[in-house]
Amino acid sequence: MVSDKMFTYISRRLSSIKQTPLPFGGLNIITIGDFFQLRPVKGKTAGGLMSTLMISVSTRVMLIRNICTSDGLVNGAMGLGVSLSSIQNGIPIKPIEHTFMFLGHQIVRSQFPLMPSWACTVHKVQGLSLDKAALDLGSTVFEKGMSYVALSRLRSLQGLTIIRLDPYKFECSDEVLEEYSRLRDTLSPHDDV
Repeated sequence: MVSDKMFTYISRRLSSIKQTPLPFGGLNIITIGDFFQLRPVKGKTAGGLMSTLMISVSTRVMLIRNICTSDGLVNGAMGLGVSLSSIQNGIPIKPIEHTFMFLGHQIVRSQFPLMPSWACTVHKVQGLSLDKAALDLGSTVFEKGMSYVALSRLRSLQGLTIIRLDPYKFECSDEVLEEYSRLRDTLSPHDDV
């Protein structure tokens, strides 16, 4: 994820190099992604691996590591737990090891890189496109832009269910508003945005 500060720096640096006030020095910049992405949540000393993993057959699970990107087995991919002993129509997921320090001792945790995912955080689904979602946009929203990210995951309004809604949680970061204002002021009326 590229921060808004980095985008601003790149834009100003290119404007300085090209000696023009135009955004990104008047160059065409192609970006892929979402300008309103959320900062990663930090923590979990064991590499994100759970100390215990309790799932059963047909439990909805989410990968917490990239396993095989060409097969779509990436961090955040969801599916159903089928079996720990035999796989017929699925792709086997093997346990991984993560080494970390705890109270001065080196610990190795071996665990399947999965977690139950009957519900997901906005952080985990920000790269997905969903047909259906039930959203809690109430007191659980703690970051500017988080409501936008949650709503923008849906392909259509037909799949949207809002469980709780706090209109005061719809906030945009000041830096994003300033950058949009700067871009609007810099572009002439004849430029296409």
